[in-house]
Amino acid sequence: MSSKQTTSIIIGAGQTGRGFIAPLLKEDEHQIIFIDKDKELIQTLSNKEQYKVRYFGDKLLPCTVKDYYAFLPTEDFAITAIAKADYIFTAVGEEQIKNIIPLIRKSLEVRKSMKIDSPLILVTCENGVNPKKALIEADLNKKMIITEGIVFCTTLSKNKNNLDLYSEDFDYIPYDVEASGKHFNLSGFKPISKFKNLIERKIFTYNCYSACISYIGDYIGYSNYAEAANDKDINKLLHLLSKPVNQSIATHYKVPIKEQELFSEQAISKFKNKEIKDTIARNTRDVHRKLLPNERLIKPLSLMKQYKQSTNIIELIIAAALHFGSMNNQWTESIDGILKNTCKIDSVKEREKIIQKYHWFQKNLPVEVMINEENK
Repeated sequence: MSSKQTTSIIIGAGQTGRGFIAPLLKEDEHQIIFIDKDKELIQTLSNKEQYKVRYFGDKLLPCTVKDYYAFLPTEDFAITAIAKADYIFTAVGEEQIKNIIPLIRKSLEVRKSMKIDSPLILVTCENGVNPKKALIEADLNKKMIITEGIVFCTTLSKNKNNLDLYSEDFDYIPYDVEASGKHFNLSGFKPISKFKNLIERKIFTYNCYSACISYIGDYIGYSNYAEAANDKDINKLLHLLSKPVNQSIATHYKVPIKEQELFSEQAISKFKNKEIKDTIARNTRDVHRKLLPNERLIKPLSLMKQYKQSTNIIELIIAAALHFGSMNNQWTESIDGILKNTCKIDSVKEREKIIQKYHWFQKNLPVEVMINEENK
């Protein structure tokens, strides 16, 4: 490894880490080191020595990523590599951040013993409301700079046995400049003030709409995500859902309604892009997490109630998610129990409204009929 190069660690060599973050760092000629717990993936990365990232629509030439290293987190090489690094980028999923803390703690001890005085910078590149929380609670922020980035780019595997990936033509990651306390000298990273507002707006707009497409799409019988997004009934739901979403979010985060509407339109346009070969199955997974109080469905519901917007359509989407969970044996308690204990909806009346809609799905009512019921 060249001591003159900036060294960047990517913890999580999956689709986002390998297919989106790595090409951004490659532009600045960073020495890239992947760390991942998937032994087979690390072995493949080490054996193949390079892979390609192609772009939906073929508007850009493929990017070849090579001259990297790949280690398991249990290897001493991984600890030493982190200890000597300039940057760490995570792409493991918000709920998995806590699992990398022991590795980082060991690496920081080694870094101290090496008498490296420059601060190690960690950027969480996750889709979550507060991905750095576990790192802060572990007091790691006292020993390094920790900030958050957010990923708007969709990157997908060609197939599970091939390192090559397909990605959107999206060339930057917004990051929290206030938390970092500095502007990074990274061409693919965009400093953002009031970052918490942006990340929450993203979760409660993009991810909210994605839940509508995926859970209603699964109910209708779609397997292709973009085809579901272009379905006439789902389009009607997105249109009806976007109005209370935009008004609630614009009011709550004090952004102009036109700005939020454009943000919303960009999300829907992305999801309808048939060049992005995504699946319903990928977007419906982990339904329990998506029904937590600060997640993509329940928090928008709360904001709509707070700002006196119609909640009919968001309740229907929540009911669709509950139905999906039931059909896939995800629940160990009653639907009322899920709404009360997981979603933290205390009002019996509000739970009863969602349960009524849940029964529509159980009865296999057409989505068009449900929409008409909501618009009476």
